[in-house]
Amino acid sequence: MKFQTITKFAFLAFFLLTVAFLSSCTSDSDNKDEKVFSYKDFLPPSKGGRGEILLQMDSSKWEGDLGAAVRELYMTPMPGFPQPAEPIFKLYHAAPKKVNDLLDEYHSIFVVLSLESKSYDSDILRKKFSKESLDRIEADTTPYLIVKQDEHAKNQQVVYLIGKDDEQLIKHMKANEEKLREIFYKTERERSYLVAFRGGKQTGRMQRYEKEHGFKLGIPDGYQEAKDIIITNKQKQDSGFVFMRLIDNANGRDRNIFVAYKPYTSQGQLNADSVLAWRRELGEKYMKDPDRGSYVTDQTDVMPYFSQEINFKGHYAIEIRALWKLTSLTSGGPFLGYLIVDEKKNRLYYIEGFIFAPTSKKRDYIREVESILWTFEL
Repeated sequence: MKFQTITKFAFLAFFLLTVAFLSSCTSDSDNKDEKVFSYKDFLPPSKGGRGEILLQMDSSKWEGDLGAAVRELYMTPMPGFPQPAEPIFKLYHAAPKKVNDLLDEYHSIFVVLSLESKSYDSDILRKKFSKESLDRIEADTTPYLIVKQDEHAKNQQVVYLIGKDDEQLIKHMKANEEKLREIFYKTERERSYLVAFRGGKQTGRMQRYEKEHGFKLGIPDGYQEAKDIIITNKQKQDSGFVFMRLIDNANGRDRNIFVAYKPYTSQGQLNADSVLAWRRELGEKYMKDPDRGSYVTDQTDVMPYFSQEINFKGHYAIEIRALWKLTSLTSGGPFLGYLIVDEKKNRLYYIEGFIFAPTSKKRDYIREVESILWTFEL
């Protein structure tokens, strides 16, 4: 025993001397280049498919009104999609008692806790918070919304919604639908961006469009230019149109992006009907099927469009989602467009992504072109 004690002490002394020697050999310039690590550097990558949310909540609540409210929030049909429409998100319920380390690493997690529940599942969720925090939440008139990044994995988002009872939580979800969806929707757009640009960007064409047309747009590798037009009228006011396509003949899927602009002359241009009328003009002029003589238009005569006013990177914009078709009725699918006002140039931009994927689910593809549209800058 005495020999072991002396040996351990000698080893410790040797180790400390070695560390001190190595530290003394390190110059100040070397120290400047040392990487400082945080715990996030050692987290595993997040898991899960595109458009998926893992829901953690009491199993009995999942079967009741609270679960129905969550499903209505995140599984509502995608606007502007053919029927039967795909849900905005895929929602997977996991009872807290069944959540393991693997599920904790899901890329999008929504945790809903109603403090009126005294079940074993709810007790597990309660342990994530201090008693003082839970007492404060239970006494409050509104639920608490907590958003955490990279809690258990890299590129992960965990959202906690905690309230004193089911009624309070349901009321909050109905009153804040867009806000609660946008939290996950923005993250999903970022993941779709990584998919769209996994092959890189066409920087040469991006620079040309910025120089000649005055806008910035990320162009993924593989997109081919179909149109590039600038028209200047007598008043020296110009309009333009740029059309790009990613044609996947092997799988029968097309992704299409176009940017159009024209002078901003009146507020009467700032409504969805005016935008759709402009879009029809663009389709008839520039997006034709040379083999059949048909052109791109919309299907708002048979299916209503969805529109809303939004803030697009600090600019007033109108978002439109609807269905497109060729007038020959040989092709069609969903489209997403944004009318954006450039007050400095007194110009209106309309940017759109539309897809053709007749044998495939369409949600992930429309999100892919959406991620490209959100690279647009004036």
